[in-house]
Amino acid sequence: MTTTHLNFRGAASAALGFCQSAFGGRTVDVTDKDAGNVRNENSADWVTAPCG
Repeated sequence: MTTTHLNFRGAASAALGFCQSAFGGRTVDVTDKDAGNVRNENSADWVTAPCG
């Protein structure tokens, strides 16, 4: 099975929270740091959100 992921930086968590409040459902925010996938310290707080 393939899962699509969206990658964001900046205020992604706030934007996803707004979308969840507007449309319902569930969001999962995982930063590169949370996932142990930091290749560049500048991207440690970028958010990856699975879709589907």
